[in-house]
Amino acid sequence: MLFDEIIRIFVKNLSMKTDINISIDTESKTPISINKPEGVNPPTTAEEAKEVITTDIKCLTEALCFMVGVAEDNGYVNGNEMLTQIIVRLNKDLK
Repeated sequence: MLFDEIIRIFVKNLSMKTDINISIDTESKTPISINKPEGVNPPTTAEEAKEVITTDIKCLTEALCFMVGVAEDNGYVNGNEMLTQIIVRLNKDLK
């Protein structure tokens, strides 16, 4: 899909480059699967793992904001309303 390619290019051009595969299938045993593509070596230490997951979360956040911006620019959503819904959802997980 074109949009997937745009997001991949956008995320890869951040200063904190990463590759992330996300699969969402509510009918699957694992409804949300987040992993690295084949050929990407996993972290070998706890510190590396911490750096990888932190970078991935930051990149996903940037990609989500970019996606909302593209949707707003194309008249599909109201960006402020969509971001508010996202923030409300994220706040549910704050502890």
